[in-house]
Amino acid sequence: MPYGSILRRALDITWRHKILWIFGIVLAVLGGSAGNAWSGQSGAQFSGDRSTWEDLGRRLPLGRIGDLNWDAIIPVIVGVGLLALFVGLVFLIVGLIARYTAYGALIHGVDEAERTGDTTFNSALRAGWGRFLHLLAIDLLLGIIMFAFVLALVVVILIGLALVIGPAVALGTGGGEAAVAAGIVWGVITFLIWLAVVILLTAAVSAAFTVLREYALRFSVLEGHGIFQSIGSAWRLAIGHLGPTLLMWLILTLVGLAVGLVLIPVALVGIGVAAAILGLAYAVTESWILLAVLAIPLLLILGAIVTIGSGIYQTFVSAVWTLTFRELRGQETPVLTGPEV
Repeated sequence: MPYGSILRRALDITWRHKILWIFGIVLAVLGGSAGNAWSGQSGAQFSGDRSTWEDLGRRLPLGRIGDLNWDAIIPVIVGVGLLALFVGLVFLIVGLIARYTAYGALIHGVDEAERTGDTTFNSALRAGWGRFLHLLAIDLLLGIIMFAFVLALVVVILIGLALVIGPAVALGTGGGEAAVAAGIVWGVITFLIWLAVVILLTAAVSAAFTVLREYALRFSVLEGHGIFQSIGSAWRLAIGHLGPTLLMWLILTLVGLAVGLVLIPVALVGIGVAAAILGLAYAVTESWILLAVLAIPLLLILGAIVTIGSGIYQTFVSAVWTLTFRELRGQETPVLTGPEV
């Protein structure tokens, strides 16, 4: 398989058809797993003793806490909670629709650009919208399978830990310096073996899930296969072209690491520049209000740059897998049925 040619064509399609960046940015925004850590503590401490409650009651315009009409307040709290739950559910549904529509749109857009030399936002969007339920179901089913493999991997890890710790402790407590040394040697050697096995199993599960997912999504979008048929066809395609498939996965993994190594210093430079601007503004004006006014657009600019960069990268990765899929499908030998009579 022409790996270099596929990467160059993917770069060319990504750069020439910038309309596809919109779908990549959608995936960058909705497909990430980053979250905000919350420690559950704030700068202000609240003791909650009787004097604190009484002081709070005196400060409230409604009077003391005990005098509040809880029969009227509790339904309001419940209503606000249910409203927040409903809004969150709406955002979740809209996010899923947008995410899997973007998956399908990118796949169709790259394929159309490769076939015809051009693609449009409307054609890509229509293709993604028409298959988003199938793509969601494929992802959900593969996620369940992935979860089962992760459980099996946890069992392997626990068995490996038992093989490492058990004999090492038994040898170490057997008495004498020789037993302790033997226990240490056994523990180090078996731990390294166990760690290598865990890394290999994790990489294998990750590669299998990624490949099956990428191929199954493309069978669904480009060839109109059903949910189970797409997964089955993806399995057969991956097994039939195991070497090229794994090598492309490895190449994209290395590309992802390289992109990460490049983006980290760029992000640090951006944060440093923003911090320098804010520091200079505060040193000149000593105004926290001006600092906040400047911080908001700087953070928005940094966030936009990171999001757009991630969206372009998502577009490129999708293009690579679509072109790989097309290449492997083109290499398959058609079934000969003989001449018609």
